[in-house]
Amino acid sequence: MVPEYLIAVLGPWGAGATTFIQTLCQTDVRIVESQDDQRRTDSPISLDAGKLCLGEDVLVFVSPPGALSFYRFWNLLRGEACLGFILVSDCSRWETCSEERSILMTFIAYAPLPYIVAANKQDLPNALPATDLRHVLRVPREIPVV
Repeated sequence: MVPEYLIAVLGPWGAGATTFIQTLCQTDVRIVESQDDQRRTDSPISLDAGKLCLGEDVLVFVSPPGALSFYRFWNLLRGEACLGFILVSDCSRWETCSEERSILMTFIAYAPLPYIVAANKQDLPNALPATDLRHVLRVPREIPVV
């Protein structure tokens, strides 16, 4: 049996977490819960996932629904198989920084795992540079912001 390791890909809606998974992974899938789920709000609850094989190991990247209230997802990531997470930041939309900071602090408190910050959309006009993003999100120096 090939070992599988989980990495969460987090970020506000539109930051690029789904595209990140689709670009990086050899296989990707979107899992959508039944429309008649009584917990359903005004949009389907989905989970993006993809696999990347690295030698004998398999990395499984998963991106949760945007809302932080889906605790079933967070509980999955607290297990031993989760290596850490990637926070994807939409650097072209400065107004999402507070939401990104909230996601970061919530996840660190709920599942304190290693993480990096991906400063996405650097090619767009007025994108916040990665060095400035570190300060805005208050990311410690030892955490990579790439």
